[in-house]
Amino acid sequence: MHDIASSPENFIPHVKRMSTSIMVTLLYGKPVSDFGDNKHLLYYFDAMKKFIELTDPWAHPPLDIMPILKHVPARWVRWKGLCEEAKRLRGAFFDDFTEDFEARYRAGERTGSLLEKVLDHPNHFDVVIEEIRGMSRLLMDGGVETSASYIQNFILALACHPPCQDKAQAEID
Repeated sequence: MHDIASSPENFIPHVKRMSTSIMVTLLYGKPVSDFGDNKHLLYYFDAMKKFIELTDPWAHPPLDIMPILKHVPARWVRWKGLCEEAKRLRGAFFDDFTEDFEARYRAGERTGSLLEKVLDHPNHFDVVIEEIRGMSRLLMDGGVETSASYIQNFILALACHPPCQDKAQAEID
């Protein structure tokens, strides 16, 4: 709220940073307090833009229907480069957070994060470290974009409908 109050014109990056920070804190036990120079966030959001572009159903060939297209050289098709770039950016984001978390975990630092709980009870969850890393990536992807989109749309809806703002403010008061 402080970020939005101090620079409301940047509410979209503020909401994205907040939703990312919540998920990183829940999973890895370390908040992301600044959007500006944080290369981790920039990697993640650049990768998400590329993934969104890759999932556009009309932008790329239907590989499920024509699997032979998988063998077309990357220099002739744009989507293969997008895939590699998104993979590289996601790897940079997740590898840095995972390595930092694993070092803190080995050092005995505890924050109560989800990944700590899973690692503290290996017999209960019956997963290997690669499955834990994959799980954290899926949870990040599911939690960050959906939360940020919801909150951004909520803010826009309130901005477009001042009577709703007044009613909400009255209820809060």
